[in-house]
Amino acid sequence: MHFKRYSAVLVFCLAILALVACSDATSAKKDYGTLPRITGTSFDGVKVDTDALRGKVLIVDIWASWCPPCRKEIPGFIELQKQYASKGLQVIGVSLCRSADEHTNFAKQNGINYPSVFVGDDPKIVDAIGEKVGAINGIPTTLIVDKKGNIVFKHVGYGDKASFEAEINKYL
Repeated sequence: MHFKRYSAVLVFCLAILALVACSDATSAKKDYGTLPRITGTSFDGVKVDTDALRGKVLIVDIWASWCPPCRKEIPGFIELQKQYASKGLQVIGVSLCRSADEHTNFAKQNGINYPSVFVGDDPKIVDAIGEKVGAINGIPTTLIVDKKGNIVFKHVGYGDKASFEAEINKYL
């Protein structure tokens, strides 16, 4: 009898936790300061250095292939990159995948058309971003960076293409 009650409570708690983890948790407009430098090599061999991208509006997406909301969000970023690259937008992925191979395979299989850096066992990039915007406790976490390199928007959880498009258009 007690086992059934505890099981029901456990299932309820897990369901609530799943909803919170996969929800559109927070969006904030604010000046978080300058984006920490992100460097590395993308899955396609392209060298990434955000300092060299000043003058562009950036969408920085912290994601992983094992994260369902991340997977759902990526097609919108692919479309935004196609649609707005000529207007000064650059999407950058920061991957928390379990391995470099997983990151590369997912990116290629899903047609990611923007650089994405695998951070692997070196969390310095994510830690540096967290120092500016608050700890990265959930993914996807998406930042918008203005042409001067300032983080002006943070979103945790799934966000649709239209929401991000509305934000970037303020800065393009």
